[in-house]
This record gives sequence, C-alpha cells and structure tokens, in this order.
Amino acid sequence: MNINTSFHLLKSFVRAPISNSIHPTLKQNAALLIEYGESLSNTIVYKSGLDVPLPDKSQVLIRVNNSSINPLDNEMRKGYARNIVNIKQNLPMILGRDCSGEIINVGSGVWDFRVGDLVWGATAPFSNGSHGEYVLLDESEISLKPKSLNHEQAASIPFAALTAWNAIYNVANISSNSRVLVNGGNGGVGFMAINLLKKDIQCKEVVATCQPKNFEKLLKAGADRVIDYTLDYNQVKDFDIVLNCVDGGETIQSKCLSTLRSSGGHYISFNGPIKFKMPTIIIKMVNQMAK
Repeated sequence: MNINTSFHLLKSFVRAPISNSIHPTLKQNAALLIEYGESLSNTIVYKSGLDVPLPDKSQVLIRVNNSSINPLDNEMRKGYARNIVNIKQNLPMILGRDCSGEIINVGSGVWDFRVGDLVWGATAPFSNGSHGEYVLLDESEISLKPKSLNHEQAASIPFAALTAWNAIYNVANISSNSRVLVNGGNGGVGFMAINLLKKDIQCKEVVATCQPKNFEKLLKAGADRVIDYTLDYNQVKDFDIVLNCVDGGETIQSKCLSTLRSSGGHYISFNGPIKFKMPTIIIKMVNQMAK
C-alpha cells in the first residue's frame, strides 16, 4: 500500500513569493497571526498602517476584493507543520490563501497580465496571505477571473480546487479505470475532486461519503454512489485510491484504509500526518517526501 499524506501536497505548494521592496505610498490593514495557539483572541490581531510590498520580476500586486478562510489557515494558526517539516515561518504573518481582486502593479518580467486585470488565485502556504487589503502573488498563481463569477464567489474556489487538482494529477496514479473513494465529498476539496474525477478523467467509479442531506448534490456533481459517512464502510471496498478530505482522527482513517483493495492502493490524506502508529520505514518515507 502506498501511503501519501498531505506532506507531499505541501511540498508542491511551497513556492512563497519574496519581495524586499516596499511600496513608497501604500499602507494596508490586515489580520495578523502574532503567535501560534488554539484561541483566536490570543493569536490573531487586526493591524493598520502595514507595509505593502512591491512586485519583483514575475510577481503581481493585487488589491483584494474578497478572500476566504480554508482549513489550512486554521491549522497554520495552531502551528501546523512548523515542527514537522523544515519550513521557515516568520511571525507575524498574514494568513489567507484564496483571493479575488484587481492587479494594481506588475513586476518587470510579467507578460500575461496588466494593471487593471481582474484576477483570482491562491497564495503558497507559509507566505504572507490574502487576509489583508493587498497581496503579492507570482503570475503563475493567478488567472483572469471568470466573468460569470463575482469576487465573493471567485474567492471561494481556487485553493480547494488546486488542492484537489494537485492530489489527482500530481500525486495519485489515477486513470479512467480507477475506482476512487472520496471521503468527505461535500467539502470544498472533495466536491472539486468528484467533478474532476468524473467529468475530466471519467473514472470507472467514484463513490463519495457525506451526510444524507447532501446525497443529491454529490450525485449531480458526478458521484456514482454516495454513502453516509457515519456508517461502517464495509458496504464499499476494493478501491484503487482513497482521497480522505475529513479530519476524523484514527477512526476515519481506519475506515478509509479498510476500503483499499487487498493487493495495494493509494491513500491520500488532506489532513496532516497519519494519526495512528506506523512502521518506522513509512514514517521515514513520509518525512523524506516533505523535504
């Protein structure tokens, strides 16, 4: 069995824009993470008069119209990955991954975008994020905002969609012959994964778990079958790939792993490291993947 955790996904996302230049006139308001912890009141503060960076080379500076909150922001607030993988996190920092807004400045190497373009995108984890009035992104991290979406709608999509895309196309070995279980299909990542698996790859079978009230929604998204996530998973088995989008601890992880085919399969978690005891060789493999 090939166990891929979110460390592999994390590795391919970490590409934080770096700029040493400060805008001579602009200042911004932003929500700052000042220390790690469980309590919002002790870790997040609202500050004004903060510096705004200037874009360098392939970067663009975006005036943020809307941003959103992802589960990763909450985990980063608690200190996720800072003691697991060697990623430098300087505090204070601005959280926030998704954004939709207008480009107000571009670097000298930007070819595909210009000032005034309305764009959407997602920042790399562990870089300063989008919970402020301005955000700096590489041009590879944005695209033109669809005209059919307003800024609020657009800001809810990129990071979840990219997380699902990354798992499916860069990590998992998925083909049209694959049978896939999406555990937690009603969340942002799970819902995007179902659409990609059925409408793009056209997988042989995609089964999703969720609450019964969301069955119809996931069937319309393309799932071949949906099951109640609170029940045992013994009614489904022999999957080639399991995408676990639910942070349910050892119980959920055990249920997911029990559905993989006996000859081996791929288990991909979006919720951090495996939470039950693994052989040392697998722990070493997972840590090596994150380097």
